[in-house]
Amino acid sequence: MSALSDGQVTGRIRTFLARHVRAEKMGDEDDIFAAGWVNSLFAMQLVLFLEKEFAIAIENQDLERANFRSVRAMADLVARKHAPGAEAPRGVTSSSGSGPLPPG
Repeated sequence: MSALSDGQVTGRIRTFLARHVRAEKMGDEDDIFAAGWVNSLFAMQLVLFLEKEFAIAIENQDLERANFRSVRAMADLVARKHAPGAEAPRGVTSSSGSGPLPPG
């Protein structure tokens, strides 16, 4: 994947959320879980979207609610995964374990 600007990443995340979330207005810092726009079941869709859209592998240690709570948090996760020295994805695979983002 070619390098994307922060604005392109946040734009793609906003577009995805707009298709699935009924929020009149959502800011990049708004906590989508606390606002009640999404629930922990939707978290797996977020994980799969981010992995596929940005060619990253989300590992078990990444499955913290803080990484998915807002557009900004997800964009920051994508940036960390694409940072120099970050482990290259071994293919797009979803993480397994105790489950994604348990309710807070």
